Amino acid sequence: MTQQPNSTPSHSRDAIDLTNIPAQSGQSQGALQRSWVLQDIDQRGLEGLLQNAATVPVIIHLAAPSNPASGQIDAVLQPAIDARAGRMVMGRIDTEAHPELLQMFGVPAGPMVVALMGQQALPLFNEPVAAGPMVVALMGQQALPLFNEPVAA
Repeated sequence: MTQQPNSTPSHSRDAIDLTNIPAQSGQSQGALQRSWVLQDIDQRGLEGLLQNAATVPVIIHLAAPSNPASGQIDAVLQPAIDARAGRMVMGRIDTEAHPELLQMFGVPAGPMVVALMGQQALPLFNEPVAAGPMVVALMGQQALPLFNEPVAA
């Protein structure tokens, strides 16, 4: 028996696997488009994103669903993240369902958007802003050439 060489590209090892994320309600399988935003992550999902923060910029939205600003933040950030097709990912934490994760970031209340850059959590904003310039600025902060490669889906 011969072994097959590892056919996984080097830039996609340790990547976030988004293939098993269920479609959001209201979307048919035919209309399903790939998203680089993980919705309503828990502790385990956050740990996965933290592992990938060394190789790809990660945005965490500490969402407060009862606050209308959270929906506005999502509406601006999600298309901006998805437009980068794996060169940046975002996780959305429902802080009303997981208040312990809010406390982990040392934030008194949501919404709050945090960038994970390597081992650092950098608070960005807590109200709706124009996502385009912010995302481009974050991408420019990354010095690793690996960030030019998308995360494998």
